[in-house]
Amino acid sequence: MKRFLYCFFAMLLCAFCFSACKQDEPVDSSLTSEVQESSVIAFVQNEITLAIGDSVQAEIETSKKNIFVFWSIRDEKLATVSNDGVITALAEGETICYAEFAGERAMCLVKIVAPQAKPLLSISLPYAEEFVTLYVGDSLSINVDVKLGDSVVNNAQLEYEITQTDIAHVEGDKVVGEKAGTTTILIHATYENQNATAILTVNVVEK
Repeated sequence: MKRFLYCFFAMLLCAFCFSACKQDEPVDSSLTSEVQESSVIAFVQNEITLAIGDSVQAEIETSKKNIFVFWSIRDEKLATVSNDGVITALAEGETICYAEFAGERAMCLVKIVAPQAKPLLSISLPYAEEFVTLYVGDSLSINVDVKLGDSVVNNAQLEYEITQTDIAHVEGDKVVGEKAGTTTILIHATYENQNATAILTVNVVEK
């Protein structure tokens, strides 16, 4: 009987020691990290600025690939978001775009501003009061600058149209005097689907 009790207590002691050793074993950090990161979602940009009427694809990062993301916008009067995460600005203001999956939610501030005025094409003439004088038989370079907003463009398409070809005519970018009189040159410029026109008055005089 004593021998039986001795063996029984020895088995209990071994079981206790084994349990204590298991509790002291380190936890695999990679497994813990995998659990913690199993449903991570974040926007690549925490703030997006759009002009009214513009659209942009919101970019997110997730810890899983090929997952379904639920998109939403706090104020749909200011902007909308498609099922694929394309944000479209509707009105000026600020709102929040949400991206959700697996119970996690990411947020992005969306700022909508008024659209900037599109720069207009124009023709700048180097002559005072858009008027030139030349002698019969002489020529003069027309010398215009085509501008988009305040910037000069060098590859605009130019065309010249003269109202009275018996008084003067255009050769390339030059006007040539034919006989005394006054005529008008219409200068047409085309660039990036915009058109501009300028008027140059030419006074031809005898030498």
